[in-house]
Amino acid sequence: KVLSKNFSMFPINNEVDLEREWTYKQVWDTLPKFKKGDRVVSVDSDALCFRIAAACDTKTILVSNGKKVREFKTRTEFKKLCKDKGWDYSKFSIEDKVVSEDVSHCLATLKRAIRNLKERFDATHMYHFLGGKHNARCDLKLPVQYKSNRSGAARPTHLKECRDYLIKNHGAFVVTGVEADDLVQGLSQHLVNETEAYGIAFNLDKDFNQSLLFNRFYNPIKDTVTELSGGLGKLWLENDKVKGEGLLWLMQQLMISDPSDAYFMNSHYIKKYGEKSFYKDFKDCKGEKELLTKVVSKWKELLPESIEYTSWCGEAMKPTWLELAELYMACCYMKTSPNDETTFESLLKEYEVEY
Repeated sequence: KVLSKNFSMFPINNEVDLEREWTYKQVWDTLPKFKKGDRVVSVDSDALCFRIAAACDTKTILVSNGKKVREFKTRTEFKKLCKDKGWDYSKFSIEDKVVSEDVSHCLATLKRAIRNLKERFDATHMYHFLGGKHNARCDLKLPVQYKSNRSGAARPTHLKECRDYLIKNHGAFVVTGVEADDLVQGLSQHLVNETEAYGIAFNLDKDFNQSLLFNRFYNPIKDTVTELSGGLGKLWLENDKVKGEGLLWLMQQLMISDPSDAYFMNSHYIKKYGEKSFYKDFKDCKGEKELLTKVVSKWKELLPESIEYTSWCGEAMKPTWLELAELYMACCYMKTSPNDETTFESLLKEYEVEY
């Protein structure tokens, strides 16, 4: 254990156990009773560390035809050249090259980002959350393992050093069982709805928009604060992409897919059905009951009478449509407290939807 140098600025405890991973309940039990005048920022520190560490890496590719070696910014750039020149892309040998700034520069940028965030919101408390070794969503028996598409991706050079800095110097919670995003969303929702403190999340993840209660987040790239009203929410088109918030957005995530997290509910459908189809069918829903009734009806239209597939771990699966719905609900729904037992079926019962 080490004494955190800057911990008094964001008090939780005076000591930080560098090896510990925290369950949702353990984090929750550690939080103080927030009061009027407190200004609390919950930070998706996975995103914070990744962005800063990645910005300290300069990535290029080295391309060789056996004689000469040339450097290009990206594979896309080189593929375009091959197309323009009529070259066979597969005939070239390609090697990744990474040049990193010194780790001291990376950590200086991280420190500055934290200081700027504190000053931006005059924060009295700041809580950092990092993902740990176990994510229960990875155990779900999906056709493709949750987030397995990220397993081979190269990590920024100084990512570990950034994580270690936050743990050692800012008491970052490394969470287990859930993802850091769950804690970030849960804490900000708790602050906004159940305390007199000012709460806001540092967030870059579209999943945050599914908040079913009032919530608030800060996007550091746009330098904007977004207030979410919760409830039914809304859908809209932005640059020809479907965006949304509230229950409408949660149902869109549930019914369609999320390639970034490698889960695809619409892969089970008997006909093509994507985000534009969802937008057309659901954008004019006037209430939660109408929305959920329509989701049930649409699933019964889209899913085969007998659902069968082999899970990523080799198990033959034959779920009912509701069991399949719950499986994908577990992928996309962010738990907002340790005792959050929200399921798709619980929403149907809450709004008295027949199924």
